[in-house]
Amino acid sequence: MLLSLPPYVCACMDTLEQAGFEAWAVGGCVRDLLRGVMPHDYDVTTSAPPGEVLRLFPHAAPTGISYGTVSVVMQEGIIEVTTFRTEADYQGFRRPECVCFANHLQEDLARRDFTVNAMAYAPARGLYDLFSGQEDLKRGVIRAVGEPGRRFEEDALRVLRAFRFASQLDFSIERVTLDAALSWAGNLAYISAERVAAELLRALYGLRPSRLLPLLRSGALSFCGVNAPASFPAEPFDHLPQSLPLRLASLCFLCGAQATRVCAALKLGNALRREAEAYERQLRDPLPQTGRELKERFSILPPECWWDLLRARSLLFKEQTQPLRALCEEIQRRQEPWRLSQLAVDGSDLQALGIPPGRELGALLQALLHIVLEHPEWNTRKTLLQIAQGAEH
Repeated sequence: MLLSLPPYVCACMDTLEQAGFEAWAVGGCVRDLLRGVMPHDYDVTTSAPPGEVLRLFPHAAPTGISYGTVSVVMQEGIIEVTTFRTEADYQGFRRPECVCFANHLQEDLARRDFTVNAMAYAPARGLYDLFSGQEDLKRGVIRAVGEPGRRFEEDALRVLRAFRFASQLDFSIERVTLDAALSWAGNLAYISAERVAAELLRALYGLRPSRLLPLLRSGALSFCGVNAPASFPAEPFDHLPQSLPLRLASLCFLCGAQATRVCAALKLGNALRREAEAYERQLRDPLPQTGRELKERFSILPPECWWDLLRARSLLFKEQTQPLRALCEEIQRRQEPWRLSQLAVDGSDLQALGIPPGRELGALLQALLHIVLEHPEWNTRKTLLQIAQGAEH
């Protein structure tokens, strides 16, 4: 079997091979190439010790030297090169107590999480698939390498990774692997919130986020406030627009959780939190009934986000949203104002009328905005100044 590795990856592997070491492309890049998908990055595993890798590549950095990983900087990209290794007992349900370098590729592949991630490829040797990962890839199955319980006991984050890969690839999780994952899922509470969040968000953004449901119903993510009810609408959820804030907000809403608390528990960034909160609020509130009410909502959720919101409400609540979509389009086509910066006058115009800066001026601007929300055709400098003068008298 021939897989098309980029020339710079082949050059990296050739350098290692010419120095007398084995070198294999490994993990996700091999999985993706077999699926006909362009990998985002490339990992290489080698028999060369980290010191030899550093010696062979002048532009390399010991980014994970304690785990045998060296980042080799090539002109076309960075390749993570890791020495064959085995791992001792794990501590804290996440990391091995120590790493031992191995002599054979088989030992390195045997420590990996799932069969579809435990394949290696070298142009001169072909595909090395000790655990039938290619067959699982064809069948669309996530299956643990070796004894599933041991894999999840070692590293609790692998539990969430199983569901993440199932979502991203639209695969099922093999029954024994699924049972073991759910048995050890409680240990996710001991994993850093940032790592849990990264895997959960990638799962939510996947092709089939409903693959998360067994995990969400197990109570394993109760520590961050997410528990899915039995009535969770799996099929509509899978067809939500691929907007991460919207999908996160929808998950919170459907699970009866508050986006604010979930985002805080997962230590998510402020930008994502604010967007998720805005979507969640618009999922909880009834739809606006008039153009004015719709424009008032734009201050919470901007107009460009309403297409995804209305699609979500149509899927989740079976609501007829086409009239509101048409109204939203019309408001944007006419460029009807909905925020202060879109008014035809500003604070300096009102000060020229003798209105002092401060609370009174701010209140008058808000009053003018309320007027043009109802009468967008009045948003001209002349009309608003006349209204402002009348308000002062």
